[in-house]
Amino acid sequence: IEGRHLFEDPVEVVVCDGFVGNVILKTCESISVAIFQWLKHELSRTPMRKLGAFLAQESFRTIKDKTNYEEYGGSPLLGVNGICIIAHGSSTPLAIKNALRVAAESIEQQVNPHIIEEVQRYHEATAPLEPAIR
Repeated sequence: IEGRHLFEDPVEVVVCDGFVGNVILKTCESISVAIFQWLKHELSRTPMRKLGAFLAQESFRTIKDKTNYEEYGGSPLLGVNGICIIAHGSSTPLAIKNALRVAAESIEQQVNPHIIEEVQRYHEATAPLEPAIR
C-alpha cells in the first residue's frame, strides 16, 4: 500500500512489522496534533474565521475524536497465542479503559480462533499437491 492510501476506503487494516507500524502511528499522531494547532491558530485570527470555526465546531470535534488515540486505547499484537493489546506508554486512564474494552471485545468475538481458522484454511488451499507418481 502506498502511504497516500492509508486513510482511503476500502483500507481498514494495514499489516506491517512493528517498527514500520510504530513509525506510521507516531507520524500520524504528530501530524494530527499539528494540524489542529494550525487550525486553531488560523481560525482565531479574524472575527469572520472565529464565526466559521464556531459554526463548524461539531465537525472539528468529530474529526478530533476519530484521530484521538485515547478513543481506541490500543492495537492488537497479532501472532501471539492469546490477546495482547499494545497501548502508549503515556496512555491516560481513558486510553487504558478503552484498551481493556478492546481486549474484552477481542475475547468475546473470538478473534484469535478466527485468525487461526483462516490461516489454516489458507494453508490448505495453497498447499502443494503431492505428486501422483514418485
